[in-house]
Amino acid sequence: MNITGRGIVIQCTRYSETSVIARIFTREMGMQSFMVPGVRSNKGAIRSSHLQPLNLLELVMQIRQSASLQRIRELRCTPVLSSIHYDPKKSGIAMFMLEILNRAIREEERNEKLFDFLWTSIQILDLKEQGIAPFPIHFLVQLSRYLGFYPAAETYQEGYCFDMEEGGFFLQVSATEEDKLIAQSLFKLLNKDFDQLEEVKLGHAMRQQVLNLLLNYYRIHLHNFKEFNSPAILKEILSA
Repeated sequence: MNITGRGIVIQCTRYSETSVIARIFTREMGMQSFMVPGVRSNKGAIRSSHLQPLNLLELVMQIRQSASLQRIRELRCTPVLSSIHYDPKKSGIAMFMLEILNRAIREEERNEKLFDFLWTSIQILDLKEQGIAPFPIHFLVQLSRYLGFYPAAETYQEGYCFDMEEGGFFLQVSATEEDKLIAQSLFKLLNKDFDQLEEVKLGHAMRQQVLNLLLNYYRIHLHNFKEFNSPAILKEILSA
């Protein structure tokens, strides 16, 4: 059957001289893998530029329930991203987002709220002209809401620390002042929209510490959450 919908390109892998397998998170069908022939030739209607990671798509999918690889009947990029693929810092953030999403999204079931969050987040990153340094940690905080382990902000009190296993804030007798400051910084990020990030003043060292805490938090709550290549790239971005 043919299904018209929207998708976000997560990964594209070479399959043959002219074909690729595109992993696309769709609003209607969840994560799907598509065989796309002719991408690497001059004759194909779908070009490699259409399938750049994080591209936002409108597409007509040919779905067969018994097939592991689906087909794309029609595709167009809309809205077209204007800066993520060309701005070095945004490209670094995009690489980080893709590493996270490749590990976090595995199900084929539709998740419209998660899709809508990602669709909006990508456009915000693409259009934002300055102040992108807090974006990675804010993205992790907000993504956890849709993955089912958003930190319990209501448990916070001054001097409390963040318990990564419980997902809440608690008094810890052995906690250092640094632990308390990291927890306080995380709390300030909770329930903030992207356009409110400028209200949260964090130095680059604290942003890095909060990032490390969040990555460890994800490792606890997601299976097979391995080490990353992109956090090293993010150090420069977080220091901006």
